[in-house]
Amino acid sequence: IPKTHLEYENQLTIKMFLFQFVNYYSSCFYVAFFKGKFVGYPGQYSYMFGNVTQLRNEEFGFITLFVASFPLAPLLALFNNIVEIRVDAWKFTTQFRRPVASKARNIGAWQEILNAVAILSVVTNVSFSCF
Repeated sequence: IPKTHLEYENQLTIKMFLFQFVNYYSSCFYVAFFKGKFVGYPGQYSYMFGNVTQLRNEEFGFITLFVASFPLAPLLALFNNIVEIRVDAWKFTTQFRRPVASKARNIGAWQEILNAVAILSVVTNVSFSCF
């Protein structure tokens, strides 16, 4: 139980970040590091549920599947981001009032989160390039 409101906000920020990180990126880590690694070799494939059903483990990732089937996707994503930036700029200038500024000692729990993400990104990129 946090003793102050600031401790409560920091703990809530860390918990929400961890939940969303696992929720959003677990499939990417699975595809990058695990999927296709347990397939076996030609003539000696690994099968799911033993040899009873003869279902072979998959080999291909999301990137290969979606980019190859629709190469226009990066261009559409760029167009979407440009439109969204313009809409957000319009909303900020016409629809919302500027929040009242308040002083803070630091950025709170986000400092630890950003440090952890930086370290994890270095480890992930090194691991991905080594495998």
